[in-house]
Amino acid sequence: MGRFNRIFGVFLILCLWGVNEILAQSYLSRNGYVEFLSEAPQEDVLGKSNFLVGRISLTDNEVDFYVDARTLKTGITYRDEHLQENYIETDKFPYAEFFGSFTEKPDPSSEEVQDVKVEGNFKVHGVENPVTIIGTVQFLKNGNLYIKANWPLQLSDYDIPIPKVLNYRLSNDLTLTVDIILEKRSQ
Repeated sequence: MGRFNRIFGVFLILCLWGVNEILAQSYLSRNGYVEFLSEAPQEDVLGKSNFLVGRISLTDNEVDFYVDARTLKTGITYRDEHLQENYIETDKFPYAEFFGSFTEKPDPSSEEVQDVKVEGNFKVHGVENPVTIIGTVQFLKNGNLYIKANWPLQLSDYDIPIPKVLNYRLSNDLTLTVDIILEKRSQ
């Protein structure tokens, strides 16, 4: 019986170590993609950045993303400067940030695409509001994590005036999209 107990004890330790190894995972990226899309009657405006920073900790169930709003580009330099200086006020509020958690943690042992819901707070222009984001995650064979999500945002909820300058207009309703691969890190 003593040998069985030792074998069972070793087996239990290995199982717990494996569970801990799966749960003790964090992921990081410094070069994700983020975009906002404004579909207005006069003109669609698409702003993009490849400088989305993201961190996910399955251990702590934390989802944390931010982008320097000065890196968002719409394809027209004058419009970018005008949006940043007069509306987003990037000198005062340089970052757009999200911090939250999964409502149900994704399964890191599955390589299938998983639907997820994340709840937390999104902050831009110095104003923070609660948001719920629906997206997908996929744990890749190389150990990394792929995330794609989009959600609606209203500029008025963040005290951002709707610009009506020259020959472009921005809608109050935007769609934000994130597309990012995060590298697995040990904690």
